[in-house]
Amino acid sequence: MATRPPRLKRPHTYFHVTTQGTNRWNIFLDDNDRRRFMYLLIATCERYRIEVQAFCLMGNHVHLVLYCPEPVLSAAMRDLKSRYAKYFRRYHKSSGPLFEAPFLEVPILTDEHLMTEVRYTHRNPLDLDATVCLATCQWSSHGIYLGLRPEPSFMNTSVVRELFGPNYRLEVERPRPNDKVHNRVRPIIDVPKVTSPGEHNFSVGKDWSLAGIKREIANAANCELVDVRPRCHNGLLGLAVAIALDLGRFTPSEIAEPYGYSSAQAVQMAARRTRRRLEDHDDLRRVHHLVQQRHRRAA
Repeated sequence: MATRPPRLKRPHTYFHVTTQGTNRWNIFLDDNDRRRFMYLLIATCERYRIEVQAFCLMGNHVHLVLYCPEPVLSAAMRDLKSRYAKYFRRYHKSSGPLFEAPFLEVPILTDEHLMTEVRYTHRNPLDLDATVCLATCQWSSHGIYLGLRPEPSFMNTSVVRELFGPNYRLEVERPRPNDKVHNRVRPIIDVPKVTSPGEHNFSVGKDWSLAGIKREIANAANCELVDVRPRCHNGLLGLAVAIALDLGRFTPSEIAEPYGYSSAQAVQMAARRTRRRLEDHDDLRRVHHLVQQRHRRAA
């Protein structure tokens, strides 16, 4: 058996990454799955300081064009796939490997190559339906480049926009002789209500009640709501306390009973412990940061 060569670990490199389901099975069964994947992609990008240049979520595979300022691609993809697979197995009550391993990567070393990979990524939905209007594909970043949805924080579109110039849409959507699908450029009629994967629905919370804060923390930590409770020793309930107090909407007395504390004093002590833990606990700090971001975007 041939040995797979080691992955390139060259800093300041763009990559086109593709990962697909085992035996080409679907890795997304509904939009909840896609929202969860995008949420985890946001968290992964923040943790590993990766910028997304383009994305497209299909039924059984994903295309990502990424800029990695550090040699962290393998670790980042391993983390992303592992966390999503854990969610998928729990949510759909399935077992066994979800993804084929390893993921596929194509290093991008020239401007022309970057344009080619972004164009390929954004044209991918045509493989399923040659009549689709690419501009309105909800789970692709193409609409973001067209200004139909705002640019989310985990993306950087400036490089690609500059390369394509003002004719971006025609350069991507108009077929070329070597294209697999010779489509027509469809008029933009029905713009998706979802403003942007990564910025709406699953990354911007609207419910900041005490129960809503616990749900936001469970989402950010990629765990079940039942894990945000007393005596769980993971710091998540304390984090909910600290965030509830920081919002300024609840007093310690109002927080105590719903969160299972005996008194307002116990709530204040939990908040102090949590703030100390945030100083040296990376995972807890990441969850805190994600929830704060979501609240700022919802404000």
